[in-house]
Amino acid sequence: MRSTRPWWVWLHRWVGLVAGLLMVLLGLSGALMVWQTELDRALNPAWLGPQALCPGADPGTARRRHAGGAAAQCPAGPARRGAGARAA
Repeated sequence: MRSTRPWWVWLHRWVGLVAGLLMVLLGLSGALMVWQTELDRALNPAWLGPQALCPGADPGTARRRHAGGAAAQCPAGPARRGAGARAA
């Protein structure tokens, strides 16, 4: 009678290696997600910089409008909802 032990050893080895590789990938991606904000700030500083409420608006016009105490308004509505601006 042939022993099935070598087959089980081979199966256990490869299932363990594949499962271990999967766990390493999950651990590394989770570790990167913990530092997501800091990585975005370091790798893509333009993403987190100041943005205009109205795309294509002249910053000088917006500055003069705010100096008079008027609320920020865009002819086509705010670029992002919840940005603190009201649509015209």
